[in-house]
Amino acid sequence: KKMKSIQWLEQAKAKIINEEGDCSDYKLAQKVGLSRQNMSKHRNLKSDTLEDKPCILIAETLDIEPMIIISDQNLERARTESDINFWKNVAQKLKNTEECILCKIGSYKKDVNE
Repeated sequence: KKMKSIQWLEQAKAKIINEEGDCSDYKLAQKVGLSRQNMSKHRNLKSDTLEDKPCILIAETLDIEPMIIISDQNLERARTESDINFWKNVAQKLKNTEECILCKIGSYKKDVNE
């Protein structure tokens, strides 16, 4: 399942809140290498995907394999059949890892919502 950039950002924010008690969009933007303007674009859904560097920094925040987010975001922006198939193949190779990760991520969100 592909995720929009804001979904990855929200997962990172949930983990930071879980560990540190609070996290503003400004703090999150700093932590994942985005400008305040870019963070605002993602928040307002004017930007759908993340570049590789923020993907890696989000992955580090979530303690997951960076390629999971990188491949997801590349699949999200792929337009040609060839690119779509390529990134689906990469994602499939990471699927077992991703299923474990999504369980882990879900626990962060649950902790924040309780």
